[in-house]
Amino acid sequence: MLSNTISILFVKGFSIFARIISLLILAKFSSPDEFGIISLMVAVAEILKFIADFGIDTLSVRDFAISPNKKTKRIIASNVAVIKLILGLAVYCLMLLGISLSKYYSYILIGSLSGILLLTPLWSNLTINYFQSQLMMNQLVVPTLATSALSILLMLAAISMKANAVTIFSAIPFSEILTTVILYFYLAKEVKISKSYVSVSKIKDLLKKSFPIALTSISVMIYTRLDIFFLGYFSSKSEIGYYAIAYRITEPFLFVAVAFSISIYSNISSRLLDPKNDALPSIKRYIILAFSCSSLICVFLIILSPIFIKNLLPDYLPALPILYALSVALVFRILNSCLTSIINAYGKYTKITMISLLNLIVVSLLILVSRNNINGFKIGSILTVAEFLNTILQLYVLSKLIFKRFV
Repeated sequence: MLSNTISILFVKGFSIFARIISLLILAKFSSPDEFGIISLMVAVAEILKFIADFGIDTLSVRDFAISPNKKTKRIIASNVAVIKLILGLAVYCLMLLGISLSKYYSYILIGSLSGILLLTPLWSNLTINYFQSQLMMNQLVVPTLATSALSILLMLAAISMKANAVTIFSAIPFSEILTTVILYFYLAKEVKISKSYVSVSKIKDLLKKSFPIALTSISVMIYTRLDIFFLGYFSSKSEIGYYAIAYRITEPFLFVAVAFSISIYSNISSRLLDPKNDALPSIKRYIILAFSCSSLICVFLIILSPIFIKNLLPDYLPALPILYALSVALVFRILNSCLTSIINAYGKYTKITMISLLNLIVVSLLILVSRNNINGFKIGSILTVAEFLNTILQLYVLSKLIFKRFV
């Protein structure tokens, strides 16, 4: 189990870090305007990916794990594949239609390339979900590492040939397509996907079961990436670029926090199963650890980021105030990731959904009120306020859950 857990972190970590590094390299060799447009399109694709997924990934891991035989697994894989294909292509087409009707219609090529980043994870995750459920994730580490490294190498090759920003960026979707194809071959060795296993009733059943998961995932993703949408609508391309570089610098730390939260969820869940087991000491320890680590990360970013940007990305110096605001917001984001896992361990998923929706409304209203002369620093500050509110609400919900358990 430990090997499988570590392998999951490696496989997902390689992909995420490769994309972050690739985007930072792209920022180095493109103007803030170019990087801003590409970042906006990538952010749109990342949000739409959650809509296209529709909670199927979370559901399929469970279904694969409890399936009694290979035939049942093939039925699940075949129907999930059809859902992913239909929803993925539908959302991809809607994304291109939305771009063509917006003020960014001239950047449809960048949108087309970015849209691939919503399609490839859908199919890659089909393989990852199966191997995760069968505790065989170690088999995917090497191919994922190889293709992640290839993404960076292709980008550096494009830079050496003095290609334009769009050509350099195209290395990311190309390598993700390659990753998807390679991982599919691994899946094909284990489970045969066939149209003979596909049924409308099974597809309807999967979509019905995944709907609550989809609602939570989509609301959380929109809430966390709403910032880039508002900047895209109310601000300039260069301001989007400054904000994007600040966000990407803080993103790796948030990924580590999410990975840590998976362990918290498992640990607290197992303790809560036993009525005699006192989970409170573990809960306190995790909260203190999350807050302490996030505070240190905040200080680390505020001290070292100016050195990093001045020496490696001098064109993005205006991003520093934004980075400071997002560093403070990161303290609460990491803490909230921990609190969410603990509350979910109690089985109170709807509580998290309601808090996310409330924060989505708060952020939207605050940004709309401040829409005149909106910039990345203002949005970073608004997010900090919203994340702090999120922390207060989650601590309140958690305190009630703890009190109820001991009464």
